[in-house]
Amino acid sequence: MTLSTFVLLGASAANAALVVVEDHGYGPADPAPVPNVEVTTHTGRRVRLPELLRGRRAAVQFIFVDCQTACPLQGSLFHNVESRLGGADNLALISISVNPERGTPERLAEFMRRHKASPRWTAVRAERAGLTEILKVFGQQDGPPSGHAMQVFFTDRLANYVGRTVMLPQAARVANALLGKVEMAGRANVDSTAAPSAPQLARKPGARGDQIYFGATLVPARLGGELIAAEASCCANCHGAERQGVTEGRTRPSPLDAASLTRPQARRGGPAGHYTA
Repeated sequence: MTLSTFVLLGASAANAALVVVEDHGYGPADPAPVPNVEVTTHTGRRVRLPELLRGRRAAVQFIFVDCQTACPLQGSLFHNVESRLGGADNLALISISVNPERGTPERLAEFMRRHKASPRWTAVRAERAGLTEILKVFGQQDGPPSGHAMQVFFTDRLANYVGRTVMLPQAARVANALLGKVEMAGRANVDSTAAPSAPQLARKPGARGDQIYFGATLVPARLGGELIAAEASCCANCHGAERQGVTEGRTRPSPLDAASLTRPQARRGGPAGHYTA
């Protein structure tokens, strides 16, 4: 069965947008064989990528281990997908590092521990030449940040790439595709029942605002209507340790200094607005 994939509601957390959501092509794709590239898993096992995929439906994402903006969200997304798959057999989640020089098995293993990955979820790295082949098949440019897509890609039981989602889709939509419940779904607001992970310790001392900003105090956050882990949504991930704004691909969070906040900014669907002193 060819899998089609899914669309996404807007993202918001603590009354502010987390990501810029854009559709960079989604839906079914002409089946294309996944390249016969050797990869190393987060457990140190070496295997050909088609062997890892063959015989089961898989959801594939690309991650950048140094990323503090999109990648925690992607990890939280797959964690929430897992919570919906139950004991279903022959399903897989695959996270592929786009920075093989730093995406070592040890660092990938830490990424997996942080997101409480189950055995059906595997993180892998390939050497640069092999990674280029993989990215081309999935329609991505070569390397970060351009190759760091926030879409989810699907492969069938024959290890063919067959479809993709929009940027950061809902976990329910990804899970339903893997479970074969739907072939195409529209926009829908589905709440997650998954519990958030424990918050990180604050990365610098300060008052209550700092505790919230750096993730030491749990603040409920939702992405497309789904509850996401606190460490994935703390303000500092996107706005930076010095509140300067961290650029990640097409996403450019605003700096949180007085000059930026009090300067009138254009808003989608409304007049320019700004904070008062």
